[in-house]
Amino acid sequence: MESSDEKIIPGTDSRPGETGRAQEKIIPGVGTPRVDKPDTPTNQTTPPRSQPEEPGEQTDVTQLIAASTRAGGLNEIPHDFDNRNGSWSSISSSNPFEILYLDYKQYRSITSEMVQKNYRIISEFWADKLLIMNRGARDQIEKKYTAVVVNGAERRLEAALNKLKTPASLELSFQQVDGRRLETGFAAISELIEISVQDGHITENQANVIVAKGLKNGLEAHEIEGRIISIITEKGFKPRKEVDKSRTFRNLWMTEDAWTAYQRRDVRVEWLVEYASTLEELGEITFRKKTESEYYLRNANYLPALVNRVTNSASRAAEFERIIEEEKDTEKKYLKILYHLHPALPFRFRGSVYNDIHKLFDDATLAPESFWMAAALFSKDHFRIWLNESAPQVAMLMPETNDVIAFLTFLYAVNRHYPFYLNNTKFTSPEDLARAMKVNQGIWVNVAQHMENGYLPAWFKAIGRADINSRYNAHLEAIINAGLYDAKELKLAAAQTLILIIDASVAVPTLSADISQIVLPEVEGGSVVRSGVRLRVQNAGFVKAAVRLDTDIDGITISENELTFNSYAHESEREVVLIVDSSRLVKDRLYMLNLTVNTSYGAISIPVQIRVVFPKRAVTIKVAQYAAATALYFSLFRYLVSLLMNFDGWLAGYGYVTGEYPFLFFLLVAGFTAGAFYSFRYVKKLEKI
Repeated sequence: MESSDEKIIPGTDSRPGETGRAQEKIIPGVGTPRVDKPDTPTNQTTPPRSQPEEPGEQTDVTQLIAASTRAGGLNEIPHDFDNRNGSWSSISSSNPFEILYLDYKQYRSITSEMVQKNYRIISEFWADKLLIMNRGARDQIEKKYTAVVVNGAERRLEAALNKLKTPASLELSFQQVDGRRLETGFAAISELIEISVQDGHITENQANVIVAKGLKNGLEAHEIEGRIISIITEKGFKPRKEVDKSRTFRNLWMTEDAWTAYQRRDVRVEWLVEYASTLEELGEITFRKKTESEYYLRNANYLPALVNRVTNSASRAAEFERIIEEEKDTEKKYLKILYHLHPALPFRFRGSVYNDIHKLFDDATLAPESFWMAAALFSKDHFRIWLNESAPQVAMLMPETNDVIAFLTFLYAVNRHYPFYLNNTKFTSPEDLARAMKVNQGIWVNVAQHMENGYLPAWFKAIGRADINSRYNAHLEAIINAGLYDAKELKLAAAQTLILIIDASVAVPTLSADISQIVLPEVEGGSVVRSGVRLRVQNAGFVKAAVRLDTDIDGITISENELTFNSYAHESEREVVLIVDSSRLVKDRLYMLNLTVNTSYGAISIPVQIRVVFPKRAVTIKVAQYAAATALYFSLFRYLVSLLMNFDGWLAGYGYVTGEYPFLFFLLVAGFTAGAFYSFRYVKKLEKI
């Protein structure tokens, strides 16, 4: 079980750890303050601890300020401070503590050094904004912060500093701020208290309604209860029965007249073959006989009449009649009736019963099955129904929605040290998640999906690590804008981004090349030259690179435009080939360009120099080739003539050939000419002339 300063416990006193003071706790359900024995003698000074946050409606700014104060104040401007809806809005607060980004409830741990440090950091921020606004960016600054805020920031900061710079002034400021809070909160609930006690008695349900309203207006549970008891005591109320020491308003607080009337009407009614004389007893029977009660709760013919007889109140009977008629879901109807009858009844979960949400969540978070079952019950509003009646101060922590994100927000508001389940795998901290991701890339896609659907961001935010979300979003936006990744690759890149943000010791996956430049000084014209560059990812990780030439030159290309590296899949090294087609380039001209390799984590630029020269060697070889081919052609033709004429000499006289074989001579000349013609065409095609 977590300690009270790490876990939100309903009704915990707002100033634990005061010197010589025992810690006071209010039991869920608005019980009487009970003073526990202190762990140390009363004359021993205990170190000041941070105050637990009020369970009322709080903005993210309030939570961030409280976390910053617990950490000893600012060391730099908070990550969210410059966002459009960031915590810079604290400058407009009427609370001098909030103006200096300090939680007034932790005033005992605030030192003069913290005040001065926060003042300096925040003052520099607003001075910078004022300078930017006066140098021409007025429209942007005014649109985001307004000129009134920027111009008045330094004055407000100095005024807050003067109120907090000494221990005496800090104590006085705390009393003033806390006094305004109490005055406003008590004023908000005074009318409701008067209405609730006008009949001479007050029930636990009525007290819970008052507590819920007080919590919304900044009060704490024990303050609200004390206020109620103070008012009703002045009106002659007394606890007439000690039903439950821990839940004071179950003890029949009534005036003398109301108590006399109550005693005269000792009514017993039959419900599910058992007898009851109070709403609580009706609730206990309903709890024991769930199946039978669900049958009788199908309509309003049975229970409301019994409630009317027991309470002698038509309005109370109407409350139950309304629930039965309006709620169509059988299970929710049963729960609403049950806890409206008896808010102190336990909650059933996986075969066990629980009297408070903390113990239930302690067990639910031990295994993935129970974790997600709790999420399912939350989505059906079962927890909300129970806590609205039994512990409204805890119900105040619930978001208005009932999806998984709302469940996680509520779960970690109850205790931020509960684990997170990624599907069925348990993680106790963001660092634990990062360690698992570093050794198992198989969970990366799931992690990215949980970031996308908001489950992991809800966890990070609830445990005070919202900076992970803001930094992740900024990095992911840059990755998306780079346009390198497809949908699947983007999930891997997103997961790796999360690792880098959570674990600062992880090195960014950068690329290196096996050469620093490509120099081709004598590329002979007409040839095609290839030059390879091997790229390697230096650190473990996943990265995709865009390979480009910074100058588009016809005849100079690369083999790959995109390369993917993934050391987890043993794809740490890839090659890109520079291809030079010299036939498309101008001879004796120096081409200078760069081969660039861009990733989300940096870029490599490799200088390239190319010069095309006259192809002496190639020309010599070609001349020799075609000379030999021509000689061979003539030799073959001469050999063919000798065969046809049956002539053994090397040359025959012209007259002899034409006179003896005129037609044959014609055919030979035609064949020679045609052979020469088609040979020339073939050479043109072969040499691309």
